[in-house]
Amino acid sequence: MRSHDPSFMLVAQPVRGLDIGAIERVHKTLLQLKKEGKAILLISAELSEVMNLSDRIAVLYEGEMSAQFKAGQYTKEEIGLFMAGKKKLKREPFAYISKRDGVSLTYRITVRAAAIVLALVIGALFILVAGESPATAYSSLLKGALGTPQAVANTVSKSIPLAFTGLAVALGSRCGMLNIGAEGQLHAGAMAATLTGLTLSFLPAPILLVVSIAAGIAAGMLVGSVPGIFKAKFQTNEVIVAIMLNYVCTLFTSWLVNGPFKVPGSTAQTEMLPENIWFARLLPKTQLTWALFLLLATAVLMYIFLWKTSVGYQLRAVGANASAAKTAGIPVNFYLIMAMTLSGGIAALAGVTEIFGKYHRFIEGFSPSFGFTGIAVAILGKNHPAGVLLTSLLFGVLEMGSLRMSRETAVSTNMVTVIQSLVILFVAAPELIRWSRKRRG
Repeated sequence: MRSHDPSFMLVAQPVRGLDIGAIERVHKTLLQLKKEGKAILLISAELSEVMNLSDRIAVLYEGEMSAQFKAGQYTKEEIGLFMAGKKKLKREPFAYISKRDGVSLTYRITVRAAAIVLALVIGALFILVAGESPATAYSSLLKGALGTPQAVANTVSKSIPLAFTGLAVALGSRCGMLNIGAEGQLHAGAMAATLTGLTLSFLPAPILLVVSIAAGIAAGMLVGSVPGIFKAKFQTNEVIVAIMLNYVCTLFTSWLVNGPFKVPGSTAQTEMLPENIWFARLLPKTQLTWALFLLLATAVLMYIFLWKTSVGYQLRAVGANASAAKTAGIPVNFYLIMAMTLSGGIAALAGVTEIFGKYHRFIEGFSPSFGFTGIAVAILGKNHPAGVLLTSLLFGVLEMGSLRMSRETAVSTNMVTVIQSLVILFVAAPELIRWSRKRRG
C-alpha cells in the first residue's frame, strides 16, 4: 500500500471482514499516513471508525452530501440523524444541509391554505348542485361556529378530543409508527377512569380526580404499548394490531356498560360520577371545561419532549431512519415501544375529558370516531403539536357550524365530511406526486 508513496489515498471499507488484530494494524497505518501529511478519503459505514480516524466528516443521504463538519463537533447520535436526512440540528456552524431534505415552512403553510381554499371551492360547487347558495351556507356555518361567545366555546370544546387523538397519532408518527388504534385507546381510558372514579368515590375529590385521570392514562398506555411491543419483538405491522385492538377495546367496554356496570334503563351507561370530580365549565351554558388547559399542557409538554430533550431527539431519529438510528447506537425497539405507549396515553385523554367534562358517566357510543378523525388531524397538522391544535380547531369549526348550516339551509351536515376529506386529499397530493417522481427516478 505504501510502496508508491501516494499523496492521496481513497480507502473504502478498509476493515470489512478483518479480525481485531488486522483492524488495529490497518488503523495504525492510516494514522501514520495521516501524520506524514497524506490526504486520505475514508469511506466507511462504521461510525466509530470514521469518528476515530477523521479530521472532517461528510455524510451522504440519497446520493447527495447532507452534512459536512469537523470531527468531534457532533455526537454519534447526531451524525445518525444526519444519515437519516434530517434538515436541522441545534449546532450547525459547519454543516451544510441539502435543500432536498425538506421543504420550507412557507411552502407547507401555503399548501395547507391552498388545500383548505380549494376544498371550500369544490364544496361550494356541491352546494350549488344541491340548489343552495354557497354564500348563505358558509355564512350560516361561520355564524354557528363563531357567531357568539357561546358558539366559540362550544367550537373549542368540539376540537378538544380531536386534538388529543391528533397529538397521539402525531407522536407515534414522529417515531415512524402509525397509531391507528386511538379509538380503542380512548375507550379503554374512558372506561378505566370512570370505574376508578366510581369505585374509589370515598377518596377526597382532588385525589380521586387525579387518580381517575391517571388510571385512564395508564389504560391507554397499556393498550398502546401492545402494537409497539409486537412491532419491536416480532416485526408485526402495528396497523394490523392496532385495528384489532380497536375492536377488542370498544366491544369490551360495550360489554361492561351493557352488563355488570349498566344502570337500569334503555340506555347503555354507567352510574353518574361524583359531582365533585366533574370538570368545571369555563363558560356557563357551554360544554367548554378546563379540559382545554389539560390539552394545552399536553401539547406544550409534547413539544418540549420531542424537540428539547435528548430522548425526544432520538425518538425522532428512529422515525426519520430506523436503520441509521440503529447504526448510531440508538435502541430502536425501545423507542418504538415508548412512542406507542405514550401515544396511547395521550389518546386516552380524549375519552377521559369527554366523560369527566360532558357526560359525567360512560355512555356507549360517546365517541363519533374521534380516534380515526385524529389521524386526519395529525396528517394535516404535519405531526406537530401547533399544527394539530390549529387543525383540530378547523375541524371543530366545521363540525359546530354544520349544525346551524343544516338548520338554515338544505345542505346536509355530511358536507362537512366531504370538505374535510378534500382538504386531506389536497394536502396529501403534493407528497404523493413527489413520491411518484422519486419512484420513477
